[in-house]
Amino acid sequence: MIKMNDMEKVVEVIKERDNFVLGAHVGPDGDSLGGLIAMGSFLKQMDKKYCLSASDAKHVIPPQYKFLPGIDTIKESSECFEPEVFISLECPALDRLGVNNKLAEKAEILLNIDHHGDNANYGDVNWVEAKKSSICEMIYDMSKFLPVKLDKDIAQSLYVGILTDTGRFQYSNVRPDTFEAAKELLKFDLDTNAIFRDIYENRSYHSTVLLGEVIAKAVFHKNKGFAYSSITNEDFLLNNIGVGETEHFIDFLRAIKGVEIAAIFKEVSPKETKISLRSTNGYDVSKIAEKFGGGGHAAASGYTSHKPLKDAIDDLVGTVNNVRSS
Repeated sequence: MIKMNDMEKVVEVIKERDNFVLGAHVGPDGDSLGGLIAMGSFLKQMDKKYCLSASDAKHVIPPQYKFLPGIDTIKESSECFEPEVFISLECPALDRLGVNNKLAEKAEILLNIDHHGDNANYGDVNWVEAKKSSICEMIYDMSKFLPVKLDKDIAQSLYVGILTDTGRFQYSNVRPDTFEAAKELLKFDLDTNAIFRDIYENRSYHSTVLLGEVIAKAVFHKNKGFAYSSITNEDFLLNNIGVGETEHFIDFLRAIKGVEIAAIFKEVSPKETKISLRSTNGYDVSKIAEKFGGGGHAAASGYTSHKPLKDAIDDLVGTVNNVRSS
């Protein structure tokens, strides 16, 4: 198929084709999960056959998003069928789909919908808007061109995606259109306080204890404006929590006065560490993530290291020292 770009082509394919599998990036967040659920609801309204997948969904969906209506419709990749169309949501590169990559490769058409500026345009149809706050804002825009109706559950899913991917409307990716979309979604009488508490103020006791430990052992290089901390694989096992429950830990490092770059190292296994990066004052941490094969947004990026935790820390500290000295 000839590669095409833009929302109109995505809408055309969705209207014309009959069966779909939708996949989110590994380590799904509020934006990708909200986007999956909303898109699934649209396809259901259009009487399409579909399957929503977040790779090994039963193990990776963070508990703070379990309140979302329709979250139980997200399946493991092995439970989905071989699709006519695969829709990739918020994946800048094909390998970010994890095991869903196999289904994407078998599809007749691959739709790539994303808001990452470093997207590789790997789809047959690519709709990439780096200026959009979130995939959920893009899906809200697209809903105006599909034969579907928004309802309260869909509005809540889309609102959660926008809320979380903008860091509660504080990141630089927030624009007038972002607030306009949120305004329209709030017309469905969403309980914004309950949503906020479910996501940000519903932490388990063990997660809270671990947060305290992460903050206590944080390292702050004041002259570089750089703070970091780490979570070992043993920390995860002893506290019986998953990586998803630590999604917002980094916000506490980012909030330290004088910090422009914050990082948290999450050792998910002895041979795999996930590194989250956040920034303030307009510093672009995606450039740092790209040096290690990752990417993301200017204010929020990440990558994975397959080195031992100590080596992964040393690598990033050395890189930050270099870029902050130049």
